[in-house]
Amino acid sequence: MEPAVWWARAPHVFMSAACLVHQGTADDGAVLLVKPSYRPYWQLPGGLVKRNEPPQRAAARELGEEAGLSVGVPDRLLVVHWMPARGDRPAPMLNWIFHAPVVHGDPQVVSPEEISDVQFVPWEKAKKLLPDEDAPRLPAARRALREGRTVYVGG
Repeated sequence: MEPAVWWARAPHVFMSAACLVHQGTADDGAVLLVKPSYRPYWQLPGGLVKRNEPPQRAAARELGEEAGLSVGVPDRLLVVHWMPARGDRPAPMLNWIFHAPVVHGDPQVVSPEEISDVQFVPWEKAKKLLPDEDAPRLPAARRALREGRTVYVGG
């Protein structure tokens, strides 16, 4: 089989990446969320990984685009979240969450057409603001921070 044909038939996966920015500790404090103007829920600052873009660079890029924060390339992976194909997403999604402990600047709305609000939200309240599919990421991130390891979420 020709390599191009083989690769065309190989399974595909979509990838997204996010930065976890928090104040205080994993037990007490708040996490940075953004409110997309085109969705009814909040999310961690992040988005789709571009073709051939390393996930940690995508997470840092999205943090800048969505919350106006500059961070070096994050090197601590907190959460890997696998989600199956569903509805309008024809392939599984793999989400990477990286720790962004040191950021430069204050969070702000940079592109009002994309993000309508940026806030630090207490951990427990933040989990309730995320869509059901994304909600397991926050407890996993808290666990990763407490235990000093990466946490896998998925089937």
